[in-house]
Amino acid sequence: MRHDFPRKVGRILSALGLALLVSPTFAGEMPPDEQAKLVLNAARKAYNEQNYPFAIERFREFLQRFGGHKEAVSARYGMALALLEGPARDYQNAMNELGQVVGNAEFPERPYALHYLGVARRGLGYRLLAEAEAKPNEAQNFRNQARPQFEEAGRGFAAAADLFAQRVKAAPAPAAGAPPHPELDWAARSRCDQAEMLLRTDKFKEAADLAAALLADPVLGKTQYHALALYHLGYARFALREYLEAGRALSQLAPFQHEFGIHARYLLARTHHMAGERAEAANQYKAVLAAYDEHKKAAQAALGNPAALRNDQREFLEALVKNPPPEHIVRSLFYLALIQAEDGRFAEALAGFTALLQQFPQNPLVPEAQLRVGFCQMQLKNFPEAVKNLQPLAEHPLLGDQALWWLARSQVGAADPNNAPAYEQAVRGALELLRRAAERANQLAQNDPIAKLRRGDILLEMADTQQLARMFREAAGTYAQVLNEKLNPDRAEEAMQRQVTAFHLGGMYRESDEAAQRFEQAFPKSTLLPAVLFRAAENAFMAASTAKPGQVNPQDLAKQFTEAIARYQRLLKQFPEFQFANLARHGMGASHYHLGQYAQAIEGLSSIPEMERTGDLALVSYLLADCLIRTLPPEADDALVAAKLIEQCERAAKLLESFVAANPKSAQAPDAMLKLGYCQQRIGTVLVEPAERQKLLGAARQVYETFMQQFPQDPAMPSAVFERAKCLALLGDPGNAMNELGRFRGDPFRNAPVAPLALVRLSSLMRAQGRAPEAMKLMEECRGQHEERVKNDPARSSWVPLIQYEHALAIQESGKLPEARAVFDQIAKQFPGSPEAVNAQWRAGQCLREELVASMAAAKANANKPGAKPEEVAAAKAAIEQGLKGIAGAVEFLRAQADELGKKAPGSEAGLRALYELAWCYRVLADAEIETARLALQRDAVAKTLERLGKPGAAALNPGDIRPPDFPLTAIPAQPSEKLAHETYARLIAAAPDAVPAIQARLELAELRAGRANPEGALELLAEALEKNPPLELAERIRLRLATLLIARNDGKAALAQVQAVAKNPATPFAGEVRYLTGEALIQQADWPKAIEQLLPFRDNGQFHNIPGISDRATLRLGHAFAQAGQWDQCRNTLDALVNRYPNSPWADEGRYQLGWAWQMLKQLDQAVNQYALVTRCTVSIFGAKAQLQIGLCRLEQKNYPEAVKALLAVPYTYDYPELNGPALCQAALAYIGLNQPGEAAKLWERVTKEFPGTEWAKAAEQGLASLKPAPEPPKK
Repeated sequence: MRHDFPRKVGRILSALGLALLVSPTFAGEMPPDEQAKLVLNAARKAYNEQNYPFAIERFREFLQRFGGHKEAVSARYGMALALLEGPARDYQNAMNELGQVVGNAEFPERPYALHYLGVARRGLGYRLLAEAEAKPNEAQNFRNQARPQFEEAGRGFAAAADLFAQRVKAAPAPAAGAPPHPELDWAARSRCDQAEMLLRTDKFKEAADLAAALLADPVLGKTQYHALALYHLGYARFALREYLEAGRALSQLAPFQHEFGIHARYLLARTHHMAGERAEAANQYKAVLAAYDEHKKAAQAALGNPAALRNDQREFLEALVKNPPPEHIVRSLFYLALIQAEDGRFAEALAGFTALLQQFPQNPLVPEAQLRVGFCQMQLKNFPEAVKNLQPLAEHPLLGDQALWWLARSQVGAADPNNAPAYEQAVRGALELLRRAAERANQLAQNDPIAKLRRGDILLEMADTQQLARMFREAAGTYAQVLNEKLNPDRAEEAMQRQVTAFHLGGMYRESDEAAQRFEQAFPKSTLLPAVLFRAAENAFMAASTAKPGQVNPQDLAKQFTEAIARYQRLLKQFPEFQFANLARHGMGASHYHLGQYAQAIEGLSSIPEMERTGDLALVSYLLADCLIRTLPPEADDALVAAKLIEQCERAAKLLESFVAANPKSAQAPDAMLKLGYCQQRIGTVLVEPAERQKLLGAARQVYETFMQQFPQDPAMPSAVFERAKCLALLGDPGNAMNELGRFRGDPFRNAPVAPLALVRLSSLMRAQGRAPEAMKLMEECRGQHEERVKNDPARSSWVPLIQYEHALAIQESGKLPEARAVFDQIAKQFPGSPEAVNAQWRAGQCLREELVASMAAAKANANKPGAKPEEVAAAKAAIEQGLKGIAGAVEFLRAQADELGKKAPGSEAGLRALYELAWCYRVLADAEIETARLALQRDAVAKTLERLGKPGAAALNPGDIRPPDFPLTAIPAQPSEKLAHETYARLIAAAPDAVPAIQARLELAELRAGRANPEGALELLAEALEKNPPLELAERIRLRLATLLIARNDGKAALAQVQAVAKNPATPFAGEVRYLTGEALIQQADWPKAIEQLLPFRDNGQFHNIPGISDRATLRLGHAFAQAGQWDQCRNTLDALVNRYPNSPWADEGRYQLGWAWQMLKQLDQAVNQYALVTRCTVSIFGAKAQLQIGLCRLEQKNYPEAVKALLAVPYTYDYPELNGPALCQAALAYIGLNQPGEAAKLWERVTKEFPGTEWAKAAEQGLASLKPAPEPPKK
């Protein structure tokens, strides 16, 4: 610390020097007084110029030669100052000189002399402390010598302060605005220096009082030494452990820019540290280290310009750069690392302790720093390095017990738990180290109370390690030793609690319960009571769950689990925030699971956060998923149930995924994987969105494949193969699915428990592939091999009706309807009440309907075959009549069954199916009734046409070539059975609105309504059907029907949206219809290029040539798109393909007509006329009439007016389509004009104006008539 000298002394010396310079020079020898002044002046001048050695010599010369001079006291004072400031810092001689000065009470600078006497003594004390640092063996001796110096210095500073204070008090008050008395600062400075000496002599209370008084003084407290007084006050308070007051004083020194700022900040850091304010302490320690580095760098920079420095400044900066850091800097580094270690930031702490070891290898803190290095390495699991650093300290007299303690922990940590022998050896070696550590702590405890506490901690860890070695009984004994020796009363309850745990883990449940009771009696308010109650609950649970079968009857076992639940509930109710509350919830959930109380188990297990489900809680996700699966709805009959099933399956799947990922080697992993696949599979089966469905089913398949790879020898392997095959089928790969299921027909899966179900599934797939005869043979084989064994197996006996039912379905689809009906009847009688029996009843009715419909279709074909004889036609009609009677009988059977099931099981699957079959029976009857009505209308139409053909002007048609028009359903009145079909569908929908049969019924009823020109009613039904979350294929059918209706309403955009939703499924069975409807929607939007692109495959790709009801219509619409795009050659080629490929198509006539139109647009009028003529010979429908009209127009364009008149007039005379008569008559009139027969033309135009008033053709006729009037004569002049 640099000390300033009083300005007054400097002024005195300067004045004396100036006086000497202006004094006259005398010739000859000067008088002694003048000589004395000359020497003294030279000394003072040298001092002012900081030439301290010269000044000292001159002062010494003056005192030797002129010792009795009146300025001798002043000279001694000056020499003392020069000795203090000089490079040698000669504190002892300065003290000698000042001792003579301060004895002169008349010396005007006596207060300053007293102060500098204190400075000299303090300097000597500092020098002795430096010797103590340099010579550790003699350190105490040097410290003992330094203490009296500090005490004397303190007294000197106190005397100086008193004198300065007296002078300030005696001096007149300064004028307003004038600076304070200069000796006021000296009074404050002396008090501060006095406080410093009190600190040096450990008189902290006196130092604190002195500094506090200085700060409280209204005058002294405002001097430039205010900060120094705060520093001394903070220092003293810290030493007195008055941390709050210390912090309050030291914090006022921020930003710590004073000469003592770094040490003040260090004291503030220690204050925070000792007060438990760790974050604040760490920040201050960091600031101390940073400030010291900055000061050191600044010192190095300043030393680069030595000329700008005083001697004392240079010496101070050189010491800062060259000397080791002060102790408080080293301790800042140590304490910062200590805080980081205590905060768990072991890597940072390790760096700090390591830096201390490397930079200050001789510091007394090195052993403890090395201990902490080992501790941090242990915490960072760098056990080999920890052992290396702790081993040398094992025999340290003060740190040995801690080193052994952490060495034991490191040895256990370094051992591989997977190497059981090595790990056991390491644990036993650690136990020996802990024993030695406990013994060493016991020795240290005689003089160190903290060591006794450490012994208790070490014994507790020893017991914990014994538990790690599964030495549970020994661990319980060690915990008892801690209790009996009363090593640490604060940890007695902890030791007892761990003893409860040791007994429990050792399977000594009774002893654990007894210890738990003792604990609760001794520590009823303990924070460890929850842990004890938890072990008590675990005792009850483990006693029940580990009981061997047969040793405990089921009732007693249920009581034990119930007791466990009660104990868990008490724990969770009293201590809901208990650290292991989730383990308690797990135990309680498992107890409910064992009792079959799955809903309660789900509630308890679900309350355990997912992030906690590791380690001992790893099975929570598996167990919770198991409970969720066990409570799944058996069927997704409606949208709400389907949504619940999906949500529950998704939740279970997520749980199982996390469990398998985290525990791939656990015993439950195989079963968890199967359950995961099952969940994904169940979700996939109820999803409607194709992409999502494929994604989920693909994921399920991948899970099963992973199972098969990882667990090929697991007993559940056949189940994995079976479920994977089911996924393949659902993914649209029936071929590979059947290959996999076929493995159950031979070894090694032939006798697997699931083999019968696999064969049933294989049969179902065969039927779906149109291989019903093979499926029938397979089920005969299955029944022969498995049915008897399954019947005798209680766990599988319920499969027998399922096996027989599948057999019956295969027979039915093989076309052997009577045989199938017999099997269905047998199932209904043999297994009454079973689901298969109930379904067999309506299946029998279905078989009867299909038999009768097939027989009627065959009879109709016989009647309509070319050359059928009258007796064959009569026989066919009789067969049809007989079939219709049979259908009527089926109606009665199914109606009775539907009524009965509607009463017994409203909304049941079988009841709905019975209604569905009943509706179809009505539809069969309705079709017959509609066909009868249509035939009547067609006969009338043909009769009228023939009647017109006999009239003048009619077209020259061969009556034998006339084909009756195909009357649309809208032209036929509603039939009785048709109404009953509508009512039955409505009844089915009302019975179970969300069931799949009801959704199917909506679709079919919508089709019926659409056919009856009720598109709004149809759209409403289809929209409702989609809202019910139907199965994928049914949903696609509904969307396509919606698209058809929307196209009919000219809403192509909405139709395209529905079609595109189906197109997202790459495996949709309706790909052809999707393409066709997409083209229709694009046509409606007049997007001809894209429409052509969509429809072109129907002409050019054989894959799309034979889609019933689609291919011919799509080809026709492709021709239309080409026509609209003006591509007439492409249009003609397309329509040629249509009429040649589908000559009997209902769209063939329209195709032939459009083909004529294409020739017409190509101006190939003769070819067009030939094509139109072909149409007129084939049909009297609207297209025949249009073709007749176009023939006339072609002839008119060719100016073949006679033929044009003939063809055009044939339209109104031959056909009954009034909308075509107007254009035909108008165009015929134009032909007469071409023949120069205006009178005939006028007749036709007048007819048009009368028969079609207000039409465009009437306007055209009026214009034609106006053109025939002669022009008016010009007016006469």
